[in-house]
Amino acid sequence: MSRRAGAALAGMALAAAAGAAPRDAAPEVSTRVSTVLTSAHCEAPGFAGLCRVIVADEGFEHVQSRVWIEWLSPRERGAPVRLRRMAVHDVGSWVLAPAPRGIDGRRVHFDATHTYSMERRARVLEFGPPGHYRWIGGP
Repeated sequence: MSRRAGAALAGMALAAAAGAAPRDAAPEVSTRVSTVLTSAHCEAPGFAGLCRVIVADEGFEHVQSRVWIEWLSPRERGAPVRLRRMAVHDVGSWVLAPAPRGIDGRRVHFDATHTYSMERRARVLEFGPPGHYRWIGGP
């Protein structure tokens, strides 16, 4: 086998192995992250660990926040293990900034501004067990 053929065969084998590797099914997070908040401890029915919220502000004239939430399991050594990440799809046309209370156990407090009307309101996102959340007082 020629050197060139051997290199091509090795390259195809590496590409096939990389394609067969398990992939994280978690949704990708934007590179425009504005806020990351992690709880010291988060308890929900059937879950005890850490909860994290990631906020990215996207857009130009009418900026809107995109939000991802994560459920983490702490380890004795090293970084916590991510159990689940999901995108929050019902943020609407709001820009979310952490309120002075920030993250409080399983609740995240935001100062929100509507991108069109400039209305301001407090919003609270509450973590449930992995894969579940709710807005308290509406979205």
